[in-house]
Amino acid sequence: MKKIVLLTLFLRIGLLGGAGAEAGNLDVRYGILSLPLHIKYYEVDDRDHVMLNPYLQVATKTRKAILDKACPVYDWVIDAQGNLRVIAVVPHPRGRAYAGRYIRPEDGYSRGGGYVENYGHVSALAGSPGRIGGEIVNDYYNKNWVINNKSGRYSRGNPDRLPGQLASSAALIRSVTDPGGQEWGPVVYLLDYASPQFRSQELANPLLRFGKPETKGLPYLLLDPVSEYLSNFPGK
Repeated sequence: MKKIVLLTLFLRIGLLGGAGAEAGNLDVRYGILSLPLHIKYYEVDDRDHVMLNPYLQVATKTRKAILDKACPVYDWVIDAQGNLRVIAVVPHPRGRAYAGRYIRPEDGYSRGGGYVENYGHVSALAGSPGRIGGEIVNDYYNKNWVINNKSGRYSRGNPDRLPGQLASSAALIRSVTDPGGQEWGPVVYLLDYASPQFRSQELANPLLRFGKPETKGLPYLLLDPVSEYLSNFPGK
């Protein structure tokens, strides 16, 4: 009986140790789990549960997410298990369209007239903790998909969301997503979604580029090729 108990305990310790190591690897590759910075008023149902996006895709190598080149943008986020979750950015049934300019109370963003409230990153995880997130943007001019770290819920201001985590995520996205007849474009790390410390540090980087060169606005780092950022990542 003692042998059975000891064997069971040994197996449990071994399994937990393996799980802990894997969780640690995921923390390094995609960032530690973090709650979303906020949840918008319209994103919950009558029971205060965050509503899932109806176009949610959980991507794997055997069942890839599929991008539609008619869609202008997708949101993505890495979940607790290291899976990629992709959602189409579509209007939320509880959201509103605004006739005039307003300041969004959740994050202080200013929005122009005609803005429509959409499903956000939290709708990929039902409001659960997530790792790094961003967008897959359709560059219609170059006919490719641009991957970035633009997530106000899971990326913005988080000190654990560095270029390495975005590069690792981009490698995963490209491996488990069907681009729907388009090519993969650049991977763009937006400094406005980095932590204040990292943003301040990188403003002197000679490789820095700007979305608005005339004012040096929208600074970003181009991460292609992503392989240069993956050398120290477990399991890569």
